[in-house]
Amino acid sequence: MSEFKENLWCVIGNNGVGKSSICDGLDQDPAFKRIQRDTRLEALWNEFRGFSGLLQDLHGERSQRRATIRRLRKKLIN
Repeated sequence: MSEFKENLWCVIGNNGVGKSSICDGLDQDPAFKRIQRDTRLEALWNEFRGFSGLLQDLHGERSQRRATIRRLRKKLIN
């Protein structure tokens, strides 16, 4: 059964900036639960250039919007 989360934090950044150190420190506190990265979600994020890239496509011309929605639907279903 899924566990409800009041707050979900995502630690992102370039290689070597200390993401793992931050997560290791938080993991020591019982109030935090560490969740490993989801490679499928990461692939979607990269393909659509993050949230701003997805929004940019959805605010583009009609053909661009439709193509983006088709790609997104195909990725989510498969």
